[in-house]
Amino acid sequence: MAETDEKAREIAKWDMFGGAGIGYSLFGQPQWMFPPGYNSKEATRRVARQFSDPNAAQGSPFGGFAPSSEEKIAQSQIDVRAGAWTQPQVDVAATRKRIFDAFPQVERSMQVICGTPKSVIPKIRKVLEVLRPGIFGFWQNDGPISAADRVTNMRLIATEVMPATREIADELGLVSPFDVKPGSRPLPASGVPESVGSLAPLAS
Repeated sequence: MAETDEKAREIAKWDMFGGAGIGYSLFGQPQWMFPPGYNSKEATRRVARQFSDPNAAQGSPFGGFAPSSEEKIAQSQIDVRAGAWTQPQVDVAATRKRIFDAFPQVERSMQVICGTPKSVIPKIRKVLEVLRPGIFGFWQNDGPISAADRVTNMRLIATEVMPATREIADELGLVSPFDVKPGSRPLPASGVPESVGSLAPLAS
């Protein structure tokens, strides 16, 4: 988010270098990382087991690196991460160019939404109309972005974009999963949940 679309786009390109992958779940609040209804109970148990029991192969992303059931998964984590230091040197300039070259498609597919409040709000409306989410989060810029640009981003989101997003959500009748009693929406006779979203807005 910036004062101009051009500035926002330049900032967003650097955002593609950020991200910690699964590491986000290590410091994220559980109500945001694992909100109600976003995962099955068994999947949530696997995730909890993965981080609470480093020796449990089931559900651990490092389980596949252990050659035998006797080998500790914790040691496998060390081995995998240490292996990164032995990889061939990467051509940083070429890698950066490939990432930047991919940005137009990333923006078109709305994997990254950037711009001014005026250009961003219609895109957010489209996302809300298609997915009808119960939780919608705004992710602050990752990557090598200046403090001033981050502050501008937060200011525009807080003062212009978030209020507009709440108005759109109210208009569409979107509700938080914390405000809905589990099981209050009965399954149809087929036993298959009905889709609450629609791809129709993507045609416009």
